[in-house]
Amino acid sequence: MRCCAHYVRLDVIGAIADRACDFLLTQSDIAVADGLTSVHVNRTIQELRREGLVAIARRQRVVPDLPRLMDRAVFDPDHPQLKQPLALLRNG
Repeated sequence: MRCCAHYVRLDVIGAIADRACDFLLTQSDIAVADGLTSVHVNRTIQELRREGLVAIARRQRVVPDLPRLMDRAVFDPDHPQLKQPLALLRNG
């Protein structure tokens, strides 16, 4: 879910180009932020890569098929926690 929310927020501010965005976090950073182990994060990223849902290379994250990733993550862009931040981003 976090991957989708981050991507959607970046898209709203125009920071996505060719379905790619800067991705400066390490797997350890993600693990610490989400209270997971680095091993779990690594396995999850590998699974998403195998499914063709995400590619990470040269500090760039590419999401080839956002609707499919959103479906896989059970991501709801209309979730109340996203409404206000997205509205603020859109209105500058």
